Amino acid sequence: MVALIRELARSGLGIVMVEHIMHVIMSLSDHVICMAFGELLAEGDPHVVAAHPDVIRAYLGDDHD
Repeated sequence: MVALIRELARSGLGIVMVEHIMHVIMSLSDHVICMAFGELLAEGDPHVVAAHPDVIRAYLGDDHD
């Protein structure tokens, strides 16, 4: 499925997906919107969003601050 999504994106098609597997998100995404319980936590470059303190807190817990 990842290869198919990558091929579609290369063709210029915009794709919106909901995914929780981080390596898939990081390998496919140019832009990420991260939400938790309906609240926007961070938006932008996947690597910047993954390093955002609110994202880390929401998905890994307070022990990782």
